[in-house]
Amino acid sequence: MSETEDTLTVVFSGPRRVHDFEKLEQQWEFWPQATALCRRKGIRRVLVLNELVGEISSTYVRGLHLNLEEFGLDRSLRYAMVVAEPRARAVLTFGIELAKGLGWDIEIFEETATARAWLSRPFS
Repeated sequence: MSETEDTLTVVFSGPRRVHDFEKLEQQWEFWPQATALCRRKGIRRVLVLNELVGEISSTYVRGLHLNLEEFGLDRSLRYAMVVAEPRARAVLTFGIELAKGLGWDIEIFEETATARAWLSRPFS
């Protein structure tokens, strides 16, 4: 994790965990701490660089993105995810669309520059 005055950048890299329960457990461990840091520092934008490799489960993606608050994410924050790998991006786009349908300020991108530009939009 790294931060500027208005953006927290998170990098997930390495091999994806094999079992969905392991992935969900990892999210439960990570996001409450990241969200608490954002609240303490007044950060409202989160850039997620997803560099994980390996198979991705649509069941896992659905379960996570339909329950982001339960995993410690905060609706007052804006989230941009960058995923260069096409297959993973396609599966994660499904989850992002579910989250957006629930009112989350979240989007997925192929390139970091585009994600940063989207994140920098003023809040309404």
